[in-house]
Amino acid sequence: MRHPIRASLRSLANGFSADPDLARLAYAYSGQAVRYLVAEFGPEGLARLLDTLPQGQPIDLNPFDQKVAGR
Repeated sequence: MRHPIRASLRSLANGFSADPDLARLAYAYSGQAVRYLVAEFGPEGLARLLDTLPQGQPIDLNPFDQKVAGR
């Protein structure tokens, strides 16, 4: 990979990079995040989370990043 980077959910909020390596990293990280959320909260919990996004509810993403990335 030409550009070492630590992904975070917050970094994905602005869209994925046009750089193929960074785009692959973003897709892999977002997939890990979804798998973690489903495993931790179930499909219904993920659906509830997604339902709150349009309402502008702030979400603390740090715990997710720590669990997903193993930090």
